[in-house]
This record gives sequence, C-alpha cells and structure tokens, in this order.
Amino acid sequence: MKPLFLILAVMAASAGNALAQISTPDAATLPYCAAVRGNGDSMPAHWGALARMMETYGAPRGMAGGSSASITTFLWESAMLNPLLSQDSAFTRGNQLALMFKSIEGVTYHLYEMPDWKTLASWITAARSGTAMAALKKAVEASTLAQNIEDVSDIKSAIEKLHESKIFY
Repeated sequence: MKPLFLILAVMAASAGNALAQISTPDAATLPYCAAVRGNGDSMPAHWGALARMMETYGAPRGMAGGSSASITTFLWESAMLNPLLSQDSAFTRGNQLALMFKSIEGVTYHLYEMPDWKTLASWITAARSGTAMAALKKAVEASTLAQNIEDVSDIKSAIEKLHESKIFY
C-alpha cells in the first residue's frame, strides 16, 4: 500500500509543477485576447478581474464583449491608445493598464459625487423614465445647472432628441 501512495504522491506533485508552468506563461511569448461577458450594474467587477489578468499575463492584444462589457472594452481600447503607455513589453504595458483599471472605480465614484455629475445622472434616470423635460425644468428652477450654460433651449432640444432616439429604453 505504501508504494502506491508514494507513486500517487509523486504524480500529484509533478502535476502541480506542470500546472504552475501552464498557468503563468511568459506574456511576451504567449499573446492573448480577452473575452468579457456583460455584467450589468456590476460592471466594476470587470475592472478588478482584468487588472489581475493584465498583471499576470501582460496586456491583451484584443478584447471583445457585449452589453456592459462593451463599455469595459471601450475603456481598455482608450487606455491602450494612451501615448504614455510603455511600448517595451506586453508585461510592462499590462502592469500600467492594471493600475489604470484599478483606478477607474475610484475615479467614477469621485466624479459621481460632484454636483454636475449628479445632475447628469438624474437627467439620464429621467430620460429612462420619460420625465427628462420635468427634470430639466426642476434643475433650472433649482439653479443646479453649471453656471456657464447660456442657452437652455439647446439643452431642451438635446433631451427631446435623446428621448426620441429611445436609447435608454
């Protein structure tokens, strides 16, 4: 019985080493593309997972995804176009992208807390419910609009076109 146990233990140990080699490839020699699945309101979960993946495997060569993943893909593509991003290696680029993706969630929460962004968020919510014009009127009356907006009729026209487009429906 002991020899069988020793054989199984050696097989398990050598399989672990092989798996370790497979799961941490050299990013420079093994390019990859990422497929991201839409995650709805939990889209920030993409960013942490992608950051970890980029730290481990370097920058992906491509990315695809639908629904909320298309927004994440757009953010990745925008980050890849950053002229300050290293061109030395996929691994270095991956670490820089990982830092960017880890920062997205904090930056979006910070922006959301700013008064003008809260106004924009309330307009988007109103556009979804079909009450954008009432929200605009309320914002004008409460003077929550940015001070540099001169022509409210342009905003009204834009909201009407947005509502007619059915983009939020």
